[in-house]
Amino acid sequence: MNLYRLTAVACMVALACALVLCHGMAGGEAPAKMAPVITHTYAAEVVSVHDGDTIKITVDFEHKVSLHAMPVRLADVFALELSTAGGKLAQANLARMLPTGTPIIVQFTGAETFCRPVCNIWLAKEGTHINSAQQAWLMQSGNNGGTGSK
Repeated sequence: MNLYRLTAVACMVALACALVLCHGMAGGEAPAKMAPVITHTYAAEVVSVHDGDTIKITVDFEHKVSLHAMPVRLADVFALELSTAGGKLAQANLARMLPTGTPIIVQFTGAETFCRPVCNIWLAKEGTHINSAQQAWLMQSGNNGGTGSK
């Protein structure tokens, strides 16, 4: 096994362990601070849109190593909760921009919230920064959930 593949596998194992630890806590709450898990940029594909600021992706960590249906949170996007009418509109808008199977570029910021890595997302072909587009729509439509409330 070459060094690059070993590094990619180590990153995946670290990420998986962090996610398992977070989900194992009472109430699903994360500790106040966690060490950054991944701070790199990778090719990925949209699996589904959970709400107005969280999606599931398949990440290609290179060297034939990938992680399927990984939940990630969009950095600096603050949608209303899915249980509200505005939250449902935010989910629909994000799903319109990111249909299942859309190729994207994902940049892990090193931060996490609710046991999800925080990311910047770009459309692979057009280069559109999805985080900025979604937050602009939230502000314009009046469906912004606040700043840093999640």
